[in-house]
Formats: sequence, C-alpha cells, structure tokens
Amino acid sequence: MKQAGVDIALRPITRSDLRQVRSIERTAYADAWPRTAFAQELRNGSAHYIVAVALPPESDSEADATRPPRDALSPLRWLLGVGGTRDRVVGYAGVWFTADQLHLVTIAVAPEFQGGGVAQRMLLECFELALRSGLHTIALEVRPSNERAIRLYEIYGFRRAGRLAGYYTDNGEDAIVMVTPELDKRGFRQHIQQLQLRSQRWQNRPHSAP
Repeated sequence: MKQAGVDIALRPITRSDLRQVRSIERTAYADAWPRTAFAQELRNGSAHYIVAVALPPESDSEADATRPPRDALSPLRWLLGVGGTRDRVVGYAGVWFTADQLHLVTIAVAPEFQGGGVAQRMLLECFELALRSGLHTIALEVRPSNERAIRLYEIYGFRRAGRLAGYYTDNGEDAIVMVTPELDKRGFRQHIQQLQLRSQRWQNRPHSAP
C-alpha cells in the first residue's frame, strides 16, 4: 500500500539496520548485494551510508527519530549499532569518496514509500556530503531501462557522460554513467539551493492520512 506522505530523518547506517536495508534492496535490484557486502562497506573508510527512517506520527522533529532508546546501555548500543533499533528504515543510500569526486554507489526506497520525496532527500544529503568534503562532482551508474531514476537524476543536474557495456551482471545490461556539473559553480549551486527549498516546502506541508 502506498504511503500518502511520510516525515523522515536521515542518519548514518548501523549494523542493526542491515536486515531492513537488505529487504529494501532485494525489492529494488535484481543483482542485490549479499549481506556480507554491506557489512564490509561499514568497515570501508572511503564509504559512507545513510538510512532514511520514518518519524513517528506524534513526532515534530527529526531528533525523535534519531534519539537512542532510553535505557542505561542504549547510548553504547546506538554507537556500536547493536541490540536492534526501533526505527522503520524506508530508504538508504551509499557513496564512495574519491580524490575529487563523490560516487553514488546505491540508492533505494521501499516500494510503499516511493514517490514521497525520500529519494530526493537522500540525494540532497549526498550533495551536502560532497560540498562539505570539497569534492567537485558526483557520479553514478544507472540502467537505461530505469527511466524513472534517470528523470530524477536529470532534475538534480546529472548529465549523461558515457556508457559501460554489459555492466550489470544479472542480465548484461549496459550502464549509463551520469555526472553533475562542478558543484561549486554559481549557477549549479543556486539550482541545488532551489531544490533544497522545494524539498523543505514539501516536508512542511500537511500530509493526508494513508
């Protein structure tokens, strides 16, 4: 069942999120990674993964979703990513940091939350990560058959930069390589700011019940 609207918070992934992340990935990608690959990524110093978690209906701030459970050992469990989580993970994204470019490795949203602005929020966070890290561009690969994703990336300024033959192992499909313009160029920075404002207005509007 599609959700009409959801308030979310973004935070770094923890090990206790992996079960939900893997469930989302299996619905999104035919060539889903094994659980061990995600576990290895958590140890990869050049990688950074975030999850989008649904805020509870009674919450009016992102702090409520990211606050650790309130018992004596919960802050330690929260930092270590063990002991489970009460959060409902509705999406995730992963990036790799290179010398001068951020590589968007993966991004996915649970089917029932697609179309609700979750992917856009995560994309904007990736732009912020790149800017804070002093990186010049963001690159990604996408299937030519994934027209919905391509349209979204184009809205966010990505442009086609090449093609990788037989990139996807499940069916041999090519990959379209997409890259942003220079992030610190005035015109493109203004474009990102406009997208951020649009996202904030959407977040603040009343959501109808599912």
